[in-house]
Amino acid sequence: MRMSGRVAVWLAALALAALPVAGALAGEDAKKEEALPNLDGVWTGFTVEGKGETPDRGPVHLKLTIKGDHVDAERLDGQKLPMTEGTVKLTPGKPMQMDGTESNPRGRVRTYLGIAELNGDTLKWCVSTPNNPRPTDFETKRPSFLVILKRQKPQN
Repeated sequence: MRMSGRVAVWLAALALAALPVAGALAGEDAKKEEALPNLDGVWTGFTVEGKGETPDRGPVHLKLTIKGDHVDAERLDGQKLPMTEGTVKLTPGKPMQMDGTESNPRGRVRTYLGIAELNGDTLKWCVSTPNNPRPTDFETKRPSFLVILKRQKPQN
């Protein structure tokens, strides 16, 4: 599936930026709060083909820097990608649901439905393109795509 690098980077950044915020929104249930990860740091990875059998390569190579609910996203070729404001809502489950909403400067709102899984320092997020149903498995197939990111160790 072909998609623009900008859309893929924005979707990945949106997902990662909102995970800590979603924990605060789930405050009614302490178990839900504990289940949501802290994603502060630098993440690198790719949008991948298939089920992520080759997570170390893909159409778009990403770097995301996250602090709180703020994310800077860029391609690893050094090109800075503009992002607009957005929100993400997490819903615990198997798999966890992760939905994003983006508002661009012209006021256009787009909603992305997705599922996510965090194992150690590896985040998988499978998301549909706007106005499409939520994916049911972690696989790039129309109209969804899979992003696999790894948290980088802090440099001293």
